[in-house]
Amino acid sequence: MKNPLDELSAEQRRVVDRAVNALKLVDGVRAVVLGGSFASGRNRPNSDIDLAIYYSESRPINITTIRSIANDLSVIGPPTVSELYGWGAWVNGGSWMMTNAGRMDFLYRNIEQVERAIADAHQGIVHHDFAQQPPLGFYSVTYLGETHVCVPLHDPNGVIANFKHTVAIFPPAMKQAIVRDALASAEFTLACMPKLVVAADVYNVVPCIARVLANLTHAIYALNERYFLSDKAIGADLVEFPVCPRDYFRRATNLLVDPGRTKEQLDQSRAWLRQIWLETIDLSGGHQLRFGVV
Repeated sequence: MKNPLDELSAEQRRVVDRAVNALKLVDGVRAVVLGGSFASGRNRPNSDIDLAIYYSESRPINITTIRSIANDLSVIGPPTVSELYGWGAWVNGGSWMMTNAGRMDFLYRNIEQVERAIADAHQGIVHHDFAQQPPLGFYSVTYLGETHVCVPLHDPNGVIANFKHTVAIFPPAMKQAIVRDALASAEFTLACMPKLVVAADVYNVVPCIARVLANLTHAIYALNERYFLSDKAIGADLVEFPVCPRDYFRRATNLLVDPGRTKEQLDQSRAWLRQIWLETIDLSGGHQLRFGVV
């Protein structure tokens, strides 16, 4: 398996080293990791460099110092630097800047919050915050995925190493919960769609299609015991999954590209969507119908 750090150019590595050497001296910083597409292996030539900064609730990081570091690294104008939880409850703040080696992002991570998300996952509890970010919100399973793929750059007390141990195996309870709840949510949406279809209510049918596809996508990730990291990676991930409906991503994309306008066209889209749902049920080993969609 390739080392993600080897994917960085010499200039990118110099900027990363410079950032980490500064961040590790900041009051409250417990760990710094390389995350994002470089950590997951999905990086492209123009990919941002993501550094996650871990801190404890009992000793928050000094944002004034973070701002100073970001200013030092930035080569085009002042960087964007947020307060803790300035960007929401899960993507809880950070900084954007343009460096000599391209775009770099700092992302704050609350150690105790990550710890709670991992513990919940092992109990089959997954959180979803739709308002956090487009297009479909933030799922707490992403914390586990970030932990699994990240590359520790500064972890003197083994915080990240310990977290990695707890997510080395996809939690069975979380797998069961995601598949069960995702298939049920998809079924409920499919059950609500006929009245909208008859009314040719495109405004509400199209979001229903996107909602069902999001449910099925998360079920497929869980069936393959793969952590969901980012909506942007779905297309590349799905083609690699051994457990997946035939041509799933192509069929899903076609539904989104041309769902239709008339009730006949929308009804056909719902039928195709229902077929993908049924195929996902077959792959899951079965699903207890709750809302009468057959």
